[in-house]
Amino acid sequence: MFWRVLIALFCLTFVLYTPSCIHPHKAPVSQGNLLRDEDIERLNIGMTKEQVVFLIGQPILVQPFAKARWDYVYMSRRGFQEPVRKNLVLIFENDKLIRIKDNYKEKDSPADES
Repeated sequence: MFWRVLIALFCLTFVLYTPSCIHPHKAPVSQGNLLRDEDIERLNIGMTKEQVVFLIGQPILVQPFAKARWDYVYMSRRGFQEPVRKNLVLIFENDKLIRIKDNYKEKDSPADES
């Protein structure tokens, strides 16, 4: 009788605590433009749109009513971790790059600094 109770308690404990230890596998998910820091640092104010495309590729988002703004967006999530988001916004005027916004760091054209 003692062994039956002991085995029943062990089975009950196993059934109750095992699901909290098991996590399903979640594959890493990456979406958007993955840009290297070296390429972003090579962007310069005054570059043409063609030079930017040659350097870092086509933007993932060009707004239809603001074609002078290019958005490069990247999102990555690994397992149950919080997603990592990176944004790069390029602003053009007369087909020349005038502003770079890289995760809230900005490089403005020399005219904007005064």
